[in-house]
Amino acid sequence: MRLIRHEAQRWLIQADGIGLLAFIVHRHDDASSAVGAAKLDIALKQKKVPAELHVYQNGGHGYGLRDRPDSVISSWPARATEWLKIRGLLGPRS
Repeated sequence: MRLIRHEAQRWLIQADGIGLLAFIVHRHDDASSAVGAAKLDIALKQKKVPAELHVYQNGGHGYGLRDRPDSVISSWPARATEWLKIRGLLGPRS
């Protein structure tokens, strides 16, 4: 898959159809806009690429895996794990 960003902030996706999927996490309060993540999700949907988009209210930039005060952004790894399990890409731990 190749992503090409146009000047008009549209995402063009050239998909080869081999096992593409995307889990996208973004924060509404990040200085970079969550609009780009939403546009990417739309472009993926138009190409029938399985995707899930989570836009958290807050958490700032560079949240990683740590807890952030007054935010649930640290729940994203659990959401990603659930998503992978639902898709059959992650089995139960033994």
